[in-house]
Amino acid sequence: NGFETFSKSDFVHVNENMVIDFTWETAFEDYDYEAPVKLFMNNLTQNAISYQWSFPGGNPLSETDVNPSVIYSQPGIYTISLTVSNGKTTQTVNKQVTVHPDSGIYILENLKLGVNAAHNANNVGAFYSTKLRRSFTANEVNVSTGSDIDIAFQSQNNTFGFNKFISPVNVDQYGFAAIPSAQQTLFINSQSVCNCGLNFTEAQFDAMVNETPLQNLSIPNSVAGQQQFGNQLPRIVLFKTQDGRKGAIKIKQFVSGALNQSYILCDIKVQK
Repeated sequence: NGFETFSKSDFVHVNENMVIDFTWETAFEDYDYEAPVKLFMNNLTQNAISYQWSFPGGNPLSETDVNPSVIYSQPGIYTISLTVSNGKTTQTVNKQVTVHPDSGIYILENLKLGVNAAHNANNVGAFYSTKLRRSFTANEVNVSTGSDIDIAFQSQNNTFGFNKFISPVNVDQYGFAAIPSAQQTLFINSQSVCNCGLNFTEAQFDAMVNETPLQNLSIPNSVAGQQQFGNQLPRIVLFKTQDGRKGAIKIKQFVSGALNQSYILCDIKVQK
């Protein structure tokens, strides 16, 4: 009488341990973390099946989506908490975000604006959008971008003997192709010819941390855009956009190289 022996094998899949982490990105207009701030969560957790977010002081207060968003309306230091589970164990990680008081201005630093030849050669843009926080060369201007451009710089050569900030609606008078859907911006290139309600020095520009100094700025149409300036520094240029935002430009350097590579380096402080 013999015996029979049977055997069977199979595979058991064991998941890796959970790894919990997250980061976030701000909404485009909230890059300065000034209230209100909208954050988009980026969940980097691995091997979890459920997620519980906690946003004390935010809106919403909690979420179970994988990658939710939250808005913090007031300044402060807030703790963001993520608790995850794989069905057997849970893990929690906390991170803090600081939301600053609203200054009412955007501070845009170390911007390059090219001379005409640099712009038209598509090397360094002479047009700029304070809303989009970027410059535009000639081949980047079209119907969809034109209405966002509110600053245009004009200079004929790399000696910077004749310079001017011009309204986007007038660029075709200064060696550029017309901007589609162009918006009007009023510029004061020389403060000495304008009784504009303020007269910024370089030190006052540097010290400006909120919109209060800009609130008294008034630019008469009769003197806007009529001035030009040479390559003397410092130079503070005042402006007001078509949608009523007031600002100031500080030219920090004239960078002279090949004609199609030359540009000015500047900072801009403008109301939001």
